[in-house]
Parts: sequence; C-alpha cells; structure tokens
Amino acid sequence: METCNACIEKDENLRSDNVEFTKIEKVFKEKCNEMLENENILKQKEEELTQKCKVLEKENEILKQKCSANNNECLQKENVVQEMKKEYDVMKISYHTIKETYETSKSQMQRIQARLTKYSEMTRLLEAKYKGKKLVLNQYIDEVAELKRKMDEVEKDNNKLHSYHASSYILERIFNIKPDDNDSETNKKGIGSEYH
Repeated sequence: METCNACIEKDENLRSDNVEFTKIEKVFKEKCNEMLENENILKQKEEELTQKCKVLEKENEILKQKCSANNNECLQKENVVQEMKKEYDVMKISYHTIKETYETSKSQMQRIQARLTKYSEMTRLLEAKYKGKKLVLNQYIDEVAELKRKMDEVEKDNNKLHSYHASSYILERIFNIKPDDNDSETNKKGIGSEYH
C-alpha cells in the first residue's frame, strides 16, 4: 500500500496540479474570452475606422477637387496678375517715354516762346520803323504832288508865254513890224521878248 500512498500522493499532487492547471486554464479561457471580446471590439473599431477612412477619403477627394478648382482659379488669377504686371511695366516704360517727350516738347515750346517774344519785339520795332518811313514817304509823296502842281503851274505859265510869243510873232508879221537895230532891243522887250 505503500505504493498506493505514493500513488495517492502523486494523485493528490496531480489533482492539485490539475486544480492549478484548471485555474490557469480558467484564467486562460477568461483571458482568451477577453481577448476575443477585445478582438471583436477591435474588429468593430477597425470597421468604424475603415468607415471613417472611407468617409475621409471621400472628403479628401472632394477637397482635392475643390483644391484643384481653387488651384485652377488661383493659376488663372496668377496669370492675370502676371499679365497685369507686364502691362504695368509696359505702361511704366511708356510713361517714362512720354514724360521725356513732354519735357523735350516743353523745352522746345519755351525756346519757341522766347523766339516768338523776340519776333514780336522785332515786329513792333519794324512796325514803328514802317510807320515812321510811311510818314516820311507820305511827306515825300505830298512834296512830289506839290512839286508836280507847281511844275504844272510853271508849265501852264510857260505855255502861256509860248503862246504870247507866238502871238507877238504873228502880230509882227501881220503888222509888218521890223525892229531896227536901235529899236530892236526895245521891241524885244515888248511882246514876247524873252523868247527872241
């Protein structure tokens, strides 16, 4: 029976080991159940996260499209801004060119204005000289007219004298008056004597 005692001891040992093993198995089963529950929870969370990822991917796609549209708008606006900058640069160059041309024209206008002022003064002086010379010329014309009038009067007097002389010659012929040497001087001083 000794052997049986040993067997009983072994059997008790095995039973205690079995109890421990059962406890461990129980704990293990509990842990496995917990792990299964955790796995289920994880699966549910994974599904939730998968759902959320799908939603986020859809939102991301929508945002990409919006960004792409916004990016296209931004690119278009950037192109417009670049075009406007080019136009601004061209306008700036044009402004400087026009400003230089204006300055040149302004200085030319000032020179022309100075020349016009000088020509106006010269014109006034020349007009004054012209008026003075016109007055002198009018005086000369008046003097010439007076001299012509006087010459006409002298011519008339001369013609009268010629006419008188011709009349005295005719009278001498008609009356047959011949002046002698003594009387010739006195006769000459008579009718038309200055022309004999």
